[in-house]
Amino acid sequence: MKKILKIIIVNIFVFTILWSFLELVCYTAYENIPSKYRNGKRIVELNLGRKVSNTEQSIISHPYLLYTNNPNHFDSIKQHNSLGYRSPEFNLKKDSNTVRVLTLGGSTTYGYLNKNPHKTWPSILQRKLQKITSKKVEVINGGLNYATSAELLSSYIFRHRYINADIVVIHTGGNDAAAQIFPNYNPEYSHFRSNGSGSHLRPKERFLLRSNVFKFFYSIWLNNTRSVYNDQPYSFSLLDKSEVSKRVANDSNYVGFTRNLDLLVKLVKLDNSEVLLMEFLHASKEKTRSTRRDLKNIAGEIIHATNKNIEIMKSISLKHNINYINLNPNLFKNEWFIDNCHLTPQGEEMKAQIAFNQMKSLLK
Repeated sequence: MKKILKIIIVNIFVFTILWSFLELVCYTAYENIPSKYRNGKRIVELNLGRKVSNTEQSIISHPYLLYTNNPNHFDSIKQHNSLGYRSPEFNLKKDSNTVRVLTLGGSTTYGYLNKNPHKTWPSILQRKLQKITSKKVEVINGGLNYATSAELLSSYIFRHRYINADIVVIHTGGNDAAAQIFPNYNPEYSHFRSNGSGSHLRPKERFLLRSNVFKFFYSIWLNNTRSVYNDQPYSFSLLDKSEVSKRVANDSNYVGFTRNLDLLVKLVKLDNSEVLLMEFLHASKEKTRSTRRDLKNIAGEIIHATNKNIEIMKSISLKHNINYINLNPNLFKNEWFIDNCHLTPQGEEMKAQIAFNQMKSLLK
């Protein structure tokens, strides 16, 4: 009996030593976890009831806008101002000597893949417009990565309209094409977007997080959890090409984009702002296939859906008698496309120049 008790005590002692060593190792690993696991660590810290600095996050969840840009986001350099716009700080109250331009769109307005906010087309456009007027020009970048017309509409209603822009440029049509190719289409995009989940652990799980070992492994496990929002039901690569072809040919799959954009234009005009529609610019089928593996099988179909959205934009511009900015693909070199739609600084410069040519008469 004494021998058995001795073995138990020794085993407990060895286990305690080993576990303590593992706790120390995992504590060091957790505190120095690579940036690619920062989302998982953030979820762990929130479940522990700790105050988390969110400045590293580009987007944050929102109770009724789904998600928004994170104010004061910092990524090597400051990316967002205190209001969440990818622009320098500005006063909400606009003085009489200021011309304020608001650009709305998804990542191609925001400048995704471009680490320097000053090299995005809205920022370049501001510098071009400033040269032709004695008034102060503010071009405010309201781009939101992966935003569809639904996010643009809701954000304008509750947020953007209160900055009192003189001119609003709406650059959209690409992300809605993504919504149009997934099954169970709903014009409210409920088949495509939903609130984030999985960031709230159960009480017993939170108890385990007292251990550095569990904190470290939970950080890795939860890292890919869509805690802000779910952007789509599954990967593009899993879509059936023949089914996608049927969807992009179905006019009923464009109802949501049409009514969202039409209402957005009506609201902007109601706010006595000039409104311009800027069409979406898509790379060639070959470029899309070579730069986006997930779109390789359906590149032609998603370009077809984008082109149908462009036609809708043109019809809405005619309906409301507003300016339309045609981004002639022939003016953009193939090497200016980083992937299927995002541009190098040379491409951003060209996009800004085209917008400037269309807008300069409004300032004069």
